[in-house]
Amino acid sequence: MTGAAERWDRKWSLADGPMGAPHPMVQALVAVLPAGARVLDVAAGRGRQTQALVGAGHHVTAVDVSAVGLSRLAEHVQGTVSVVVADLTQPLPPSLAGPYDAIVCVDYCDPALWSRLRERLSAGGQLLVSVATVRNLERNARPSRRFLVDPAAAPLIIGDLRCEQATAAWRESGRHELWARGRRV
Repeated sequence: MTGAAERWDRKWSLADGPMGAPHPMVQALVAVLPAGARVLDVAAGRGRQTQALVGAGHHVTAVDVSAVGLSRLAEHVQGTVSVVVADLTQPLPPSLAGPYDAIVCVDYCDPALWSRLRERLSAGGQLLVSVATVRNLERNARPSRRFLVDPAAAPLIIGDLRCEQATAAWRESGRHELWARGRRV
């Protein structure tokens, strides 16, 4: 087990109570995805995004480094969901080959991962990424610099996809986040 897995297992074993509302980008995605879409929830934790996607009738694969987080997800999410325990800093397992109609990655920063995610999109598939930027440190001590991106990093995230959203701003959460969304054409 990696240090990251141990840290997140500890966090999720202590987590209790409701998970809260899904990310605003995920809420918007839920409204436009065709029924029964295949969705990959990256760094799913205990399933805040997965819960909304499954609740809307989509087939979700939730991947996370924490087996504890994913077991908590399975306790709370009813519907078509598969869970995969994987270290996202390593090559993605074949079980995540896709293709996916949408991939969501909220609060996880790994520039090497974004190109691997884009490869797994179906034609017309969307990649949504929300990640805190370095400007977040102006008001918040966490996450630390190594988990942040430059506010202008959208082209790095979206790559060869058609850019549909690229905005960096202070959000209602109190964090400065980059929201990037691209579509495979």
